Order: sequence, then structure tokens, then C-alpha cells
Amino acid sequence: MKVEALNIARRAEDPIRRLNLLREYMHKVILRSWNEQGAFQSVSFVGGTALRLLFQLPRFSEDLDFLLEGELSAYDPETWQNKLLRELRLSGLEATGRWNSNPTVQVGWVRISNLLWEAGITDLKNRKLSIKIEVDTNPPQGAETRTKILSDPFFWAVRYYDISSLMAGKIHAVLSRSYVKGRDWFDIFWFLTRTPPVKPNLTLLKTALLQTNPEQSGKIHQWKESILAKLETIDWDQVVKDVQPLIERRSDLFMFTKENLLQVLDK
Repeated sequence: MKVEALNIARRAEDPIRRLNLLREYMHKVILRSWNEQGAFQSVSFVGGTALRLLFQLPRFSEDLDFLLEGELSAYDPETWQNKLLRELRLSGLEATGRWNSNPTVQVGWVRISNLLWEAGITDLKNRKLSIKIEVDTNPPQGAETRTKILSDPFFWAVRYYDISSLMAGKIHAVLSRSYVKGRDWFDIFWFLTRTPPVKPNLTLLKTALLQTNPEQSGKIHQWKESILAKLETIDWDQVVKDVQPLIERRSDLFMFTKENLLQVLDK
């Protein structure tokens, strides 16, 4: 595992891309471990990393996001975390972690020492690769789920939200966040430029907005207008600055402009 992780990272010359490749490999390791422990009986994979790994979103991601559904009796993230850490240590990685099961959105961390230094990403030997894992234990209802088997770089399977439900989640994030997260806006642009453009799961979008922004839940059919209104309130330079290190192809960053986003929203 460690040798493979380092070999994958070293395919890139740029340290930022090396970091993205290394972190993405560890995402897959975590997902495989959770799958082997039956995690996807009770959780579904969502968010930007799901879009990246399952739908080839052309940007890298940082965290792993899940929603609690299915068999609640099978939900045991602390056990999954402990087994994952044992596997990482047995493979030669200096891994530590923790899990906070108290809040509604439960948060865990996996931290690996020395790997960034060995991969040539940093000169600081004690800097750790950190991966955040979140599970929302009170998700909105109305999503459609699928299951998929993948084989890169090893076999693993995952239950996930379908692409329309993932889009609804991104629209909800854009409309509900009190701060700007450029990757959300890039993902919306990606959804709208697909052929054919993706249509959001409006049932899921409505229940999500009822949880956080009830005043907008009656406007789900005007979701484009709501995004346009929000777009006028944000700092576009901040949007680009946030997402730039994660973009896979530089040409995509040139296309990701406020004017182009306005154009696809206006269609």
C-alpha cells in the first residue's frame, strides 16, 4: 500500500498535484476498508469526492462525506475507523486518527506521518497527510441511491447518491453556506455543462432546504434564479482561489469564469 501510494504520487512533478494524487489514493483505501466492513449497508457516499471517483469530476477533492441511511444497527464508524488504522499501520504507514460521535454531523480524522515528506511534497518531515471524514446522521429525505463496483487501483464497492441527488446536494450547499467555497461553484458549472445537463432531484432539494433555509424551499423550480441571485453576492476571485489547487486540467480553470457560469445558468 505504501509503495503504491508513493509511486502514484511521484507520477507528477508538481507538489500540489502530487498531494492531490496521494490523497485520492488514500480516499480509495478508506472506501475499500469501509466497504469490507459493511459500512455501505448504513451509509451512502456523497459530495465532491463521490463526484470525482464515480463520475470523473475534473477536480480533486479533500474530504470524504457520507449520509446515514439504511440499516442503523450496522452503523459503527468507530469500529470501522479502528480497523482502518490497524490496516494502515500493518502496511507500514504511521497512521493515527480519532472519531467524534457526539454531533449530528459526526467527524473523524485520519492522519499519516512522514508520507508527504517521502513523496517529495514537503521538506517538513513532521507534516501529516490529513483526511477528514464526515457522516451526517440526520440527512434530508428523497435521494436516489445506486451501488457500483470499481477496480482502480483495487476492487471496492460503494453505495452512493445518483448524479441528480448529488446535484441537489451541491445546489443546497451553494444556497445555504454562509461562506464561499469555490469548489461548490465549480461543481455546479460542471453539472450544467454536461451533455445533456444534469437535472437536480427536486424532492431532495426541497427537503434539504426545509432543514436549513425554509424560506427558499418553495422556490425549488426556480433554483437557477436562486443561484444567480447568490452569485451576485460573492467574491469571484475568492471562488477561483479556493478551487484552483484542485483543478485537474488548467484549461478547465480558464473556462471557469463568472461570465461562462452566467451563460450556462441562463440557458
